[in-house]
Amino acid sequence: MRENPEVKEQLDAVRTATTRPSVVGETTTRSMQTPTTIIVSPKATTRRQRVRRVVRKVWQKASLPVAVVLVLFGFLYYTTTRVVLWRRLETSVNGTIHRWVLFATTSLALGLYVASVLCEAGKVPDGWQPDMEDGNNFWEVKRKGKGLKRFCQKCNAYKPPRAHHCRVCQKCVLRMDHHCVWINNCVGHKNYKAFFLFLFYAVLAVGHSAMILSWNMVTSESDNRNKKISHNTAAAGNSSTSGAWDWDAICEVAALMISFPLLIAIGLLFAWHVWLTSKNCTTIEHYEGVRSKVTLTQPIDENGETSSARGESDSNGSKVTRTTTTTTITHPYSLGLSGNLREVLGAKMRYWFFPGCSIDGDGLSFANAYENSDKWKRKVNQELEL
Repeated sequence: MRENPEVKEQLDAVRTATTRPSVVGETTTRSMQTPTTIIVSPKATTRRQRVRRVVRKVWQKASLPVAVVLVLFGFLYYTTTRVVLWRRLETSVNGTIHRWVLFATTSLALGLYVASVLCEAGKVPDGWQPDMEDGNNFWEVKRKGKGLKRFCQKCNAYKPPRAHHCRVCQKCVLRMDHHCVWINNCVGHKNYKAFFLFLFYAVLAVGHSAMILSWNMVTSESDNRNKKISHNTAAAGNSSTSGAWDWDAICEVAALMISFPLLIAIGLLFAWHVWLTSKNCTTIEHYEGVRSKVTLTQPIDENGETSSARGESDSNGSKVTRTTTTTTITHPYSLGLSGNLREVLGAKMRYWFFPGCSIDGDGLSFANAYENSDKWKRKVNQELEL
């Protein structure tokens, strides 16, 4: 008998289904065996690294003095705006102006304070060395120093002019002024302007807050004196509630007691740095009596006259010798009041009070009274023309 073709096709289909695994099962098995590859974009990786770097730096700079400064400024701002201004002046024009001015100065002060804390003060590049072959050398000389090339024994490396080793940070800092415990950081080349402007806006903010708190205290005393007679009877009848705590009054008194000592402390520190900036001097340089020692090597012929070039001896046929002269200059980095302010705050006066961290330059060399003054003046004139 012949087999029916249709029956044969059905039998073949059944055999194939029983011997071959299903497509779904095969796909599932392959997917389980093959590892999954996740592609991460370079931008996401860079962003994640930046966030981790910022978090790590914030954690390293976190300290009790930094927290105290932030809490004090926050407490003064809250008490002045919410407790005093909002209750006394509410939505009046004077109250709104005071709130916005205090908000601007406090925000700038806190922003510059955070920049002073987190910004690197300036590190000496690895492998930096002074120019040993230069015949005309400009050296720093301390009050008890000999004026040799500056070498750090702790870092075992040379350090540029105005750089000093910080025992707390364990490194040499460019143009180091001092190590400030209140910012848990050194004040140096890259964050001195931020620190200076922080003091300026902090004086404005704390002084404004102290003025408002004093005005509130005077007006409150006069109001209480006027209402004392009318409230005697009510206070006697409500003796059970007279012992309740007035938290607003406690905050006002506490803020007033904090604001004046804080204003005096920050004001004196700001005045000191204004004087240093006018001299283009750091705190360390002031106390160490840093001055400059200039060594000049010039060719002199047989007649005792200075030759302007080496080729002059060959043309005249006279023998040339080289002599070394040493000159000492006091306050080597002082360029005058205008020059000192522009050196620290910037060449353009309209940008002096804008937030910024770093001083112009790389921190390895600075304009001084001998070799860089003309170069610095040309640079300032070019920037002023822009």
